[in-house]
Amino acid sequence: GHTSAIKRVAGVEDGIQLTIPSKRAVARAACGRFATDTRAVCKRLCYVVAPNKKGVKEQIAGIKEYFEGYKTIVRLVSGKRLARIKRRNLGHKGRIVFVGDNARMQFCLATHNNALLTAEIALAYAKIVPLLNKNGFVGALDCFDIPLKYLCKGGEL
Repeated sequence: GHTSAIKRVAGVEDGIQLTIPSKRAVARAACGRFATDTRAVCKRLCYVVAPNKKGVKEQIAGIKEYFEGYKTIVRLVSGKRLARIKRRNLGHKGRIVFVGDNARMQFCLATHNNALLTAEIALAYAKIVPLLNKNGFVGALDCFDIPLKYLCKGGEL
């Protein structure tokens, strides 16, 4: 969504947006101290090809729901440099942190190609539909409704 929003700005030929988490926010979350202002936990780093550079940075930083209110850095680069950046940054990385009264859990993700990961996940869920139905699951389900064992090879964790 963020990269698509950049590309819709008048004068932008191409671009990519990277979300960079705040190291402080990550460390605090790992200890159960979560930020109340989600805009303070990351910065938006944008690499943009725009031959007519006038006002492009301000337009991008002002896009509601994507950049407005976030620390947004817009770097104007050549098409060649952007191609190199894109080759290095196809993937996604992330961490989900849960801290309860008696437990702390972290789920991490690092993928080199987000599009392939998304396809693999969709296929994994599609493959288990007959098994879910056989075991009494009916209707619309989201990923949290489905026990993880169904997604593991052999049905065992």
